[in-house]
Amino acid sequence: MSNLHSVKLKAWEPIDWGADEALNPLKGWLYKTHRYETGLETSLIILIDENLQNSVENLLITSAELFRQHVNPLVIRLLVTPASTIRSDFSTPLTDFYYGDNISEKYLTKQVLNNAPDAIIILSDSKLSIQSIAGVPVHLCFKDESQVIVQVQTSLTSPRSECRKELYSKAKRSSVELVEQITNSYGRDLTLVNYTQGVGIYGHLLIAEQLNSISEVGRELDSALSQGPLSVENPFGENPTGANLASSIWAYELSKHLNSDKWNHLLDVAANMYKINPDPSLPPIPCDPIVRTEDMFYSAAVLGRAFEQHGHSSYLDMLDAFYEMVDLQQDNGLFWHSKTSPYYWSRGNGFAILGLSQYLTYVPSDRYLYNTIREQFVNFFQTISKYQDISGGFHEIIDIPATYIEFTSTCIIGFAALRGKYLGILNDSVDELIHGAWYFLKNRIDTRGNVTDACFNTGLQPDLESYYLRPAVTGQDDRSGSMALLFCSEVLRTGFSVDQPSQ
Repeated sequence: MSNLHSVKLKAWEPIDWGADEALNPLKGWLYKTHRYETGLETSLIILIDENLQNSVENLLITSAELFRQHVNPLVIRLLVTPASTIRSDFSTPLTDFYYGDNISEKYLTKQVLNNAPDAIIILSDSKLSIQSIAGVPVHLCFKDESQVIVQVQTSLTSPRSECRKELYSKAKRSSVELVEQITNSYGRDLTLVNYTQGVGIYGHLLIAEQLNSISEVGRELDSALSQGPLSVENPFGENPTGANLASSIWAYELSKHLNSDKWNHLLDVAANMYKINPDPSLPPIPCDPIVRTEDMFYSAAVLGRAFEQHGHSSYLDMLDAFYEMVDLQQDNGLFWHSKTSPYYWSRGNGFAILGLSQYLTYVPSDRYLYNTIREQFVNFFQTISKYQDISGGFHEIIDIPATYIEFTSTCIIGFAALRGKYLGILNDSVDELIHGAWYFLKNRIDTRGNVTDACFNTGLQPDLESYYLRPAVTGQDDRSGSMALLFCSEVLRTGFSVDQPSQ
């Protein structure tokens, strides 16, 4: 397949669509008529048994001629598939998706579930009896590539599959409809002293401001939070982490809408827990002694807000003491998770760019580090678009498309791009990226708040394979819901037009 990927065909682009048991990338090709997939397109998956991959080049050429005559938007994936995978029964459970056996089969099943094609066309050297994969109808072609083209032509005008109809129903939701559905599931209470729920509370408040429901939502949140763990005398305990302290970022906002000082002390307590480390070679307490991207967000979110409220430069001194130690951005604009984990973990990059966005929001431009932070922010957005998938999402390891596409980082990057535009730091060149991330959000969260493939809680990992194999949450997930609300709140706050497709 490596030789095939060197073939130059304007209409098709080579892709990696998954990995085998040894984490070698699975190869394929993508034909698309638009930069990002919205759900409106006719979508097909063509599976080629690896034993017949000599047919691929002719199929690419012949099918491209056919597609050029088709007037409607198209997304076509041609995937070269291990023979054992294409002959499987597709009954392997996905609960341990990135572990165990049948990895290729699981990746293929995920391709079908996530991309929701109208039909699957299989070219195999074995007579198969597969009627559907994940509910999508299958058309079998036994050693006959000409039949593949016939089936493709028929499928282009066939009725939409049920899963494609479901994807379209999600994709056509307006921003207000989407927001109302997400806030039914997230941003309503805080049972864990952690940013994973605190960000959702903050996003919910901002959304309520824009939808003119802040009085009602403020009272509801005040009631719920008054029964939660942050209402006690010592809410963060004796040795909190940055993740614990960032659970309080909504406090000033809620107090403002209650016309009360009730919650103002909470963020003050969190900010005052940041202390200069007695060892000058280490970052401020409670930042991880191994400088990592998570603390870029936690510290800027807490200390930046405290400075905005009180104007005390000591908060910025503490913040700058940490940021002076951050040296994780590489020449490609991406961030290592840490110096000990030099990998481009997707949410790690999300934390980094979210932290930079908070710094640029709250820190005055005459601070000595401001221009450095601004430059890092701009450098990230100068290159990040090339790593964005046709779905609008970003991969679990951003520069490795054989890894799964991750939910939380996509929401964070969409938010940060919007914040950069609002601050006047980024220009309209990020609009396409924002639209892509928005399509992804709509297509990967359903009406009940269930998300698809959000990376599980992740510490610093010892090797690249460990990032490949981080479990992906599908279903209800506070971390995902919170980041979705954050992205939604910025869309509403800035008035960015996401309901009109940018194609």
